[in-house]
Amino acid sequence: MSWLPPPAGSLTGQRIPRVVVLNAKEIAEAKARLPPEFQPRYVNGRFRRPLYSRRQIAMMRKKFILAGKEWPYEVPHKILHYNFLFRGTKAQRQREDKVAMIETKMRQMPQLIEEYRKEQRARVKKRSKHGYDPLTRKPTGLRELTKSEQEEKQQDFIKLREYFRNLDVSSKDSGVPEKNES
Repeated sequence: MSWLPPPAGSLTGQRIPRVVVLNAKEIAEAKARLPPEFQPRYVNGRFRRPLYSRRQIAMMRKKFILAGKEWPYEVPHKILHYNFLFRGTKAQRQREDKVAMIETKMRQMPQLIEEYRKEQRARVKKRSKHGYDPLTRKPTGLRELTKSEQEEKQQDFIKLREYFRNLDVSSKDSGVPEKNES
């Protein structure tokens, strides 16, 4: 996160207003020029409502403008200035920190994956009775076959394949389904 300097007034101990009306003097002068019929009156210790309501004043102003005359009692709109910085959303403020954290975690990822796999293998080996590692789908703890044993195993597979082929061919050639005698 970026560091922001303290507001200027806080160094002197003064309170800085959050919102400032820039044209406050012009508005005060324009309201002072309004006729007494447009303003509330203070009579016998009580405020009395103005003789013309705001709606009636607005209708008179509209008639003046439609007639092509200038309204003499125009009060300008407030021009506001806000004394605070736009901080942005929380996601915007923390984006740099989040990207940096993701980069460091990604650098650590291969090591974390390896540790996790070791833990899983150790956990599975404790449970496994048959020397089979389900994570890698490979049997564990078996000895390597010698070359002659591998060739013998291959010959057995070839013989089995031929046997089943001949079995399928002979059943198709006869055309008569075989009866199983029980």
